[in-house]
Amino acid sequence: MARYVDPAVTDQLIAGGVDVLGGRETTATVLFCDIRGFTTTTERLGPQATVKLLNEYFTLMVRCVTAEGGMLDKFMGDAFMAAFGVPVEHDDDADRAVRASIAMLNWLDVWNGERGERGEPPVAIGIGLNSDSIVSGNIGSPERMDYTLIGDGVNIAARLETACKQYSARLRTAVTN
Repeated sequence: MARYVDPAVTDQLIAGGVDVLGGRETTATVLFCDIRGFTTTTERLGPQATVKLLNEYFTLMVRCVTAEGGMLDKFMGDAFMAAFGVPVEHDDDADRAVRASIAMLNWLDVWNGERGERGEPPVAIGIGLNSDSIVSGNIGSPERMDYTLIGDGVNIAARLETACKQYSARLRTAVTN
């Protein structure tokens, strides 16, 4: 089950029952991360090598998030969204998100070194972080639901990640709350 639902969400469901499934407003730090130039890369790699690259990459990045107590929300192609402060809050969620982001960039550099030794091109990423009010809860239809995050706080984190391209940055942060 932990491969499909974040263990913290599962723990809250068991402890809190159905009440956890409803929406709640809280302050959290949202992280968006995206690979740069991925479409061009996939055209060159083909399907098997693309999936291999994504699986290696996501394994490294998600470990950094979960090591700091963050929750992976979803994969979106070559991007992903994670959060710190939901469903479990800590006094230092924003700091945890920054530490996870720095770890992600450090592990990316290590992985790119390994890729270079194999004759593979480096992978570049952009990360956007925003601490703000968000809504979390089980969202979907009676046939399929996902525990996820919505709201302006989420949208700003996504925009900060996109802004990394414009400013040739790897990490952009904001606290809008």
